[in-house]
Amino acid sequence: MPVLQKVMEIGYPVLWNVTITGLGGTPVEPQVPATDKALAAISSELAGLVSPAAIQWRYDPIFWSQRYDAEHHVRTFKSLAERLGKTIVFVTHDVREAVALASRIALLDQGRLVFAGTVEEFNLTPDPQVTALRGLL
Repeated sequence: MPVLQKVMEIGYPVLWNVTITGLGGTPVEPQVPATDKALAAISSELAGLVSPAAIQWRYDPIFWSQRYDAEHHVRTFKSLAERLGKTIVFVTHDVREAVALASRIALLDQGRLVFAGTVEEFNLTPDPQVTALRGLL
């Protein structure tokens, strides 16, 4: 934090990018603090230095295995979203992930918005492109 304080004293704008893997404190990343501990530390240490708008949170599930599978990462991601109280944009090419994680879904096709709505609306719309994707569930 001393470097951040010096940069701010000089007058440079600061944008803090925090990456959480969901594996801190596990055998995969034992040197990294557990997610709860990291969130608390980052939030308290940065709170007095930068505004919440200057902090970007990024979830990066760097490791998948039987123990740290899609369900683990879905639970971790949802928990982070709830605790941070932030709107999170999640980009995926896997419709199952989108339905599992999202409260709202936007479907793009070659840069064109095809659908935007709640998961319930996604499941009910007769749009042929959405219907085709639902077939992958």
